Amino acid sequence: MENKQKKFIQYLDKSMESCVKQEQQLIADSRKDEANMMKVKANIYDIFKSMFQLSVKNKPRDPAGISEAFLKKLDSIPQNWMKSYDLARRNQDAVKILVEETKLDTVKEIRNVFMKIWEEQI
Repeated sequence: MENKQKKFIQYLDKSMESCVKQEQQLIADSRKDEANMMKVKANIYDIFKSMFQLSVKNKPRDPAGISEAFLKKLDSIPQNWMKSYDLARRNQDAVKILVEETKLDTVKEIRNVFMKIWEEQI
């Protein structure tokens, strides 16, 4: 189980690091809007890294408990983002739509990678 935890944390760290590097490059290229999206993604990885670590701390020897707690966070945290996305669509706020889509897409990616790693037979 520790192997899976390390692997997932490494994925989150690498993803966050990649976003930060891309953000810096985009800023250097005077592409501020795109850099902001990378910053948003990096923040989402960081949020869910904290949530995963909290799940592990609360259920250190219970893989099913860790999974259940983390999946609940993956469901509950984005609820307000979905509401914000719907409101942005109704108001035709293109920037807000992009921000919320970025958040929601990143959460989907995190969920998919988590499930893949957690279901591995190690």
